[in-house]
This record gives sequence, C-alpha cells and structure tokens, in this order.
Amino acid sequence: MRHVLMATVLLTSAVTAQAADQKPAQPAAPEFKCDGEIWVIRKSEIIPGGTLDGFKKAVADHNAWYRKNAVTGNAQRVGRVIVMAKDQPPKLADTIVVTVHVNAPHDEDKLPRNDAAWKTFVAEYRANSKIIEETPVCMDPAK
Repeated sequence: MRHVLMATVLLTSAVTAQAADQKPAQPAAPEFKCDGEIWVIRKSEIIPGGTLDGFKKAVADHNAWYRKNAVTGNAQRVGRVIVMAKDQPPKLADTIVVTVHVNAPHDEDKLPRNDAAWKTFVAEYRANSKIIEETPVCMDPAK
C-alpha cells in the first residue's frame, strides 16, 4: 500500500511537470518508515442491490487471497457502525460498515494482482459496496 501511494504521488508529480513543459527532475522521495504496523481503515457504504453478507464474503475472499499468496501476518475485520441518535437507543447502521486491515502488507506490489481470485473478490466488493473513506495509519508498536 505504501509503495502504491508513493508511486501515485511520484507519477502525479512527473505528469504535472511534463504538462507544464518542465523537466521532471524531481528529487528522490524520502523513504517512508513505520516502526509499528500499517493499518488501513475503510468506511464503506452498502450500495443499492448489495448486501452486508455479500460484502462480508468479499472480505473473506480477500483474506483467503492473501493466505493463498503466503501472506499470513495480516487480518481484515468488518464492523458495523453504531448509530447514536439523541433520545433513541443505539442501533447498528444498515448500510455503513468499517473494515480494519491490520498489518497490511508493505510489499503488495510483489503480489500477483489480477489473478482470477483477485478479480473475484474485487467484483464482490464492487457489487456490494463503495468506499466512502480510506485512511492508512502507522500504529505504534504494542508495549
């Protein structure tokens, strides 16, 4: 994930420089370092026609894809948002979910993206949800 973000920033900078007829002589980006774990927190909406069960299946298939590709130190969890309304008891949101990807791999660029299993879970996510917000986090190591 980190490499994807860094590559996107560098590519965007290079394209912008070329568009302005400048030579893209950009200094090398400093190496990013996280001394803890990388977590990716996503807030998603279940779309019309999608289901929570379909979304959960996408997450399970995504986790299975990692295991199939020998990535074992990560975990993805699904949580339903709790709606707190004044003068009403808390309830679970029907269409808003949060996933937490704990210890997201740093070298995703080395994994075989776009194989059949990858395409399956991506299609499941798209059929059931859309990402509202995504936040990568460097979590401090547990003490």
